[in-house]
Formats: sequence, structure tokens, C-alpha cells
Amino acid sequence: MSDVERPLSGGRTVAGVVRVGETVRRPMSVRSPFAHRVLLRLAEADVGGVPRFLGVDEYGREILSYQAGETAHGRYEWTDEQLVAMVRLVRAIHDALAGTPEAGDAETVCHHDLAPWNTILTAGHPTAVIDFDGAAPGPRADDLAYLLWTFLDLGLSSTSAGEHARLLRLACDAYAADDGPKLHAALLPALRREQERILAFRAAQTDPFSAQKHKDVQTALHWLDAHQRTLEAHLAA
Repeated sequence: MSDVERPLSGGRTVAGVVRVGETVRRPMSVRSPFAHRVLLRLAEADVGGVPRFLGVDEYGREILSYQAGETAHGRYEWTDEQLVAMVRLVRAIHDALAGTPEAGDAETVCHHDLAPWNTILTAGHPTAVIDFDGAAPGPRADDLAYLLWTFLDLGLSSTSAGEHARLLRLACDAYAADDGPKLHAALLPALRREQERILAFRAAQTDPFSAQKHKDVQTALHWLDAHQRTLEAHLAA
């Protein structure tokens, strides 16, 4: 295996992330030990589409399996089939982590940053989720709501509220065909909760990128206020 280090790019890449052969080396953070336990749990359950944690190298960097493909960073238009594939991948992750020590009393372990920049595409098809550093126990609806917000660019996209409402319903049905009504009712409160979480996070930052993102989240919240009845009607139908 080649030991040449090649910097990785294409998404919101953490500084210092490199590819070495068929592995990725990343600097560790205080959250890394929990993320490693989550990845080991997913490997134990044989869940595909996530990196495998392979250990720590001589420089103190985590070693992860390389996920071939390209990141979906900057992409906000998806076919129904692509969106459903992504949702079902997340459902498999959530199911494997529900009831584990990592989830504790919560429904599951949430990724907390399910977005195009953390999604790997193969031939345009979502095939993997990366970067579990933000993983923490939480409700399934929070992860799904965040995914739909970032994938559909809710509040900033020119797509109509009616079409977005259809896609939200499609995603809910694909995720929870066995318990759709419960998820339908939970989705919009979860979406608002996630937007307010990111709004508070960006408000605490001082860099220009965060300032712009703070404005974008405010716009998304205004959009949700303006179209909540339309979204609720589609989800309840």
C-alpha cells in the first residue's frame, strides 16, 4: 500500500485530512473517541456506506477506510430515487445504533451533520456518509430534518414550497413506512429545532463564513414560518 499522503478536498474538509492508500488520516478531537465507538458499532452491525475505524497512526491521527467517490458538496437538486436512497442509508445507520450503549436513553445516535458535504456519491448515487465527529444521542427526526434542510436547501432554493412539501413527505415515507404518521408530525418541529441550533452556533462565531451562514439560517427560519401550513398539509395528507 502506498504511503504517499494526498490532501483531500471536495467538501468542508477538516484541515490536515489526507488520503494514504485506501485509508484516510484525520486529526483527532475531543469527540473522536465517541465517534470511534459509533463506527465500531456500525461495523459490528455490518452497516455499509460508512467509514471503518482502523486505529490510530504513529502521528496520533485516526485511520479510517477511504470511501471511493466524490462529495456532493454544493449540490441541491436530487431525483426522487437519489433522495430515497440517502434516506434509507440513514435509516440503516439509525437502526443499527438504536438501543446501543452509545444511544443511551435516546432513540438512536444522530450524525448531526447529514449534508451534501458529508455525502459520497458514486455515479451520482448517494453511497456513503462520512465525518461522524458530531455524532451524539438524539431523536431520529432531528437527523432527518437536518438532512432535508441541507439537501434541499430549504429557504434559499427557488423550488416551490409545494414541491419541497412533496419531497419532505416522500422522504418521511421512505424512512418510516411502518410508522409514517409519527414521523410526519415530528419533522417540522425537528426542522425548527435544528435551524435554531445552527443559528445559535453561528451566532457564537466571528468569522465571515459564519456571519453569512447566520443570515442564511435566519432566511430558512423565515421560510419555514411562511410555508408551515403548506408543509403541514402535505405531511398530514
